[in-house]
Amino acid sequence: MVTEFNALSSPLEGRNLIEASAGTGKTYTISALFLRLVLEQELGVDQILVVTFTVSATQELKARIRTVLNKALSAFSLGGSDDVFLDGIVKRSGNKQRSMELLRDAINTLDEANVYTIHGFCKRVLMDNAFESKALFDTEMITDQSELVKEVLSDFWRREIATKLPEEVVAYIGLKPDELLRFLTKALAYQDANVVMPSALPSASEVDRTVAEYRDAFKELKEGWLTYRGEIADIFHGPGLYKNIYGDGKADKFIRCMDEYVASDGMGLPLFKDFKKFTTNGIKCTKGYNVPKHKFFDLCERLYEKACILSDVADRYALYLKGELILFARKELKQRKQRLNVQYFDDLLSSVRDALDGKGKADLIQSIRSKYRAVLVDEFQDTDPVQYAIFSRLFERDTILFLIGDPK
Repeated sequence: MVTEFNALSSPLEGRNLIEASAGTGKTYTISALFLRLVLEQELGVDQILVVTFTVSATQELKARIRTVLNKALSAFSLGGSDDVFLDGIVKRSGNKQRSMELLRDAINTLDEANVYTIHGFCKRVLMDNAFESKALFDTEMITDQSELVKEVLSDFWRREIATKLPEEVVAYIGLKPDELLRFLTKALAYQDANVVMPSALPSASEVDRTVAEYRDAFKELKEGWLTYRGEIADIFHGPGLYKNIYGDGKADKFIRCMDEYVASDGMGLPLFKDFKKFTTNGIKCTKGYNVPKHKFFDLCERLYEKACILSDVADRYALYLKGELILFARKELKQRKQRLNVQYFDDLLSSVRDALDGKGKADLIQSIRSKYRAVLVDEFQDTDPVQYAIFSRLFERDTILFLIGDPK
């Protein structure tokens, strides 16, 4: 059921999702809920968990909560406030003296407030529940795992690419260590994402045959260009070809592209942008003219066909390799970090998630629920599946839970 949120009157119970766009007072909403939890539920500041997603936001939230608590105490002392929310809090209090005592206690102990980033919260869970979570006390936190990722990628490159794949396949796929590193770094951020592998991987014999046929076609084209270059230039400058494509100096540009392509030391992949304009089926003629026939155009047509077949094989292999890389990196990174006894920020999340699925999960969940009677999650729209799984399993019941986010 969707209802409009009211900071003063919305019930403090169950699970709640508050949609609040940037600039609509999300921080004040969290502070208001914190205040009501202190006064209406009589919770100590150490029984309320507030989670946000940056260190600077935790500091801002703590400062705003302190400000609201102090203003509330002042409002009770004065018997009211110009602030509609605070005035409502004062007016409906059944015991103003008790409310002021609760506020003073909250202000005096606010340094104990549990306002964390998601990573900070997970680190606290592991430290406070080392037995249940099987966390190591002396694990070192690292703020940058890029060198470890590079090592893993280097091992994968040597094992699966450098020693197994023909140069043409690597060239077409565009697999370069720096590009794969960027891909892998992004992929590792999605810890629980399923890796879908191709249903059918090209066999080694299929790859070898396809590459061999492409090499033969490429060799014949290079030899043919040395023989027929002048004849092709005459055809391109002749009257029969479509002027919008081959006129105004464009034919000369195409000739230069073929010169550079044939002279290059590479494997000829990928084909240059205008290569198809040299193929039998790619030449466009002016109305009334037939497509000129020439052996070189047939050679280009053959190479184009072989390149298309090779590109299909390479595309399938690229999907396979990227999937294998993700699976390999996930496993290897975990093992290497365990050997080094280090953890990266995202490992804190996965460690808590795994602990909540492990043998000691019941004790761990009970321990955390008994500590936190209410939970306020800021910037909920940025919560990923792992983070959501943690909140859901820990606080699915017996806890007041407010999720505040921007619907964007």
